[in-house]
Amino acid sequence: MHKLLHTMAALAGLALLNTPAQADDTHAVVARTAAAAAATPSPASATLGPAGEGRRLYLKLNCYSCHGMAAGGGMGPRIVRAGYGDVSEALLQGESEGMRSYKAYVTATDISNIAAYLGSIGTVSEPKFRDWWVAVPTK
Repeated sequence: MHKLLHTMAALAGLALLNTPAQADDTHAVVARTAAAAAATPSPASATLGPAGEGRRLYLKLNCYSCHGMAAGGGMGPRIVRAGYGDVSEALLQGESEGMRSYKAYVTATDISNIAAYLGSIGTVSEPKFRDWWVAVPTK
């Protein structure tokens, strides 16, 4: 029976512990692994900074569809370097020329982040990733 258990465990990719010392070693490895995992920030908790988070929102809210990928304008106006006040007003109230209000979708932090992104366009710190859904995009 003991050999059968070891065979089944091996097939499942497990190892049965034969001695109390092996069990203690296993518990120590599990404790070290758990401590290392707790000390390592998860990708979801990592942030991109204000300009990066603003870029994420710019893409997620589809701002680029009217204002262009680099906010240079298109169907909507050029908004590169738009300040917090202008960004806040446009997002919270909408614009009579066709932009809807995003009041139900953005926070004050979101507005600050979008303004930070718009201010970073054309600088060396401009984030340029396209995959807004990835926790920490690399491009």
